[in-house]
Amino acid sequence: MIKVNTPMLSNCSRGVRRYYSRVSEVLHDEKIPCSRFERFFKGFLTFDIKGGVLWSPGQGGTLISKKHIVTCHDVIDFTYYGGGVKNQIKKLIHSYIYQRALNIVFISDSTKLEFEKVFPNNSSRKTVIKSAVDMDLVFNFKVDVLIKNKLKANQYFILVTNAMPHKNNRIFIDAIQVLSKEGVSAVIVGDLSEEDKERTKKTANILHLNGLENDELFTLVKESRGLVSTSLVEGHNLTIAEALSLEKTVIASDIDVHREFYNGYCLFFNPNDNQSLAELLKEVYFDRIELPVYSKQDLKCWRAVGEEYKSLFHSYK
Repeated sequence: MIKVNTPMLSNCSRGVRRYYSRVSEVLHDEKIPCSRFERFFKGFLTFDIKGGVLWSPGQGGTLISKKHIVTCHDVIDFTYYGGGVKNQIKKLIHSYIYQRALNIVFISDSTKLEFEKVFPNNSSRKTVIKSAVDMDLVFNFKVDVLIKNKLKANQYFILVTNAMPHKNNRIFIDAIQVLSKEGVSAVIVGDLSEEDKERTKKTANILHLNGLENDELFTLVKESRGLVSTSLVEGHNLTIAEALSLEKTVIASDIDVHREFYNGYCLFFNPNDNQSLAELLKEVYFDRIELPVYSKQDLKCWRAVGEEYKSLFHSYK
């Protein structure tokens, strides 16, 4: 019998919470009994399988069992941030958790390759269950957010981000500043570093918002000229998948994981060159470039991901 505990993803991003809430529906649809499992750390969705096997879609989660399955979303902290006492301690803890795992599941081939660079001596079994691209979400919208912020539909680009350095927000701010005389504007949603906050305040054509509700965020993405992702590294980038579900143009940094999931569906730019991003945004804004055509056909859906996890769980019954 597989026992699935109540999902708790409060410490993860909203995109991750939405995603795994859908994936877990596959298990609930199959009427697999649900039960709570006591945890030392909150914030991770954990599956308690017969024999004390746990699954956590967070990087760590509460893996107090001797046997567990852990899903590795990314290894950004270790590949990008490198040293520092806090990060090294975190790496040691993760190494211990990963080494005790029955199976480490990676959400992309790119993530698996990064993991093997950082943890070359790990001997646990490794499986890739690729994340979904077709999110099949039911979106709710709140058009008041446009009126409240004096925004016009289809007249701005949007960046959904956070303050972590690998998000590479500065290149987007620089590109929009370059385009200020062209009438191109932008909305940045999410937390920024103090330096980037100051720079956006001094840039008239950038609006910075934070703490939005989901329906407000989806409205801003839906009504934008396109979504931009400037990341230097990612595990998947669910924000792009959501934007594609809204049939929006996506301008993404040319990195391995973006090519793995979204090749043919996005316009790509060099994430180290703000001028190339500015030129691409200008081409899109003034309709001077052919845009990729998005189609759900043959795209992996969240339900398929859930079915793969279910098969994996059953193999350890």
